[in-house]
Amino acid sequence: FVTPNHFMYLLLDHLIKTRTFRGPVCRSAVTTHMLDRVARQNGLTVIETPVGFKYIGECLREKGCMLGGEESGGLSIFGHIPEKDGILAGLLAVEMLAVTGKRLPDISQDFSAEYGDMFSERIDIRTKPQDKDAIVEKMNTFNPRHVAGLKVTGGNDAEGKKIELEDGSWLAVRASGTEPVFRVYVETFSERMLKCIQKEILDNLGL
Repeated sequence: FVTPNHFMYLLLDHLIKTRTFRGPVCRSAVTTHMLDRVARQNGLTVIETPVGFKYIGECLREKGCMLGGEESGGLSIFGHIPEKDGILAGLLAVEMLAVTGKRLPDISQDFSAEYGDMFSERIDIRTKPQDKDAIVEKMNTFNPRHVAGLKVTGGNDAEGKKIELEDGSWLAVRASGTEPVFRVYVETFSERMLKCIQKEILDNLGL
């Protein structure tokens, strides 16, 4: 099974190797930072946008991005309409298979050998409606210096709470605007650390 995050960075590598056009890459704040690693190793910049494909679309139109996408699966590329397009994604997946002559697991293995691995997961947690405001308050005031033993090096509160760690790991927590649900995102370099970060965040926020 290939997640949207996983597919996007495989696709970016494919586009870099098969297209002559070069431009920035845009992703939402809670989309895999593996895109950043691929872009950086190939001399490209990354633009981080708020959550919502309309912001990705703006970057595709106005910044000339070669790829724009979000972790929920929406993506588009330079020269196509600046809207998420599942048919396009499917065609690009078939193109990858045809050009390489390999299966997706083999393409993924080659990618890992070149760029390494990251492990990411999103958890959606439903709470009691009466508890939502208190959890949001905890989230807004949660400003640790370390998470799971790693130093906090950055982040922002524009999309809930996002925290970046010294080794390139990151986490984010967002509250749904329509229901008592919190979305917890973690991306790091091992499954063990992913679980450690998740546990620390959930314990601190009472989720």
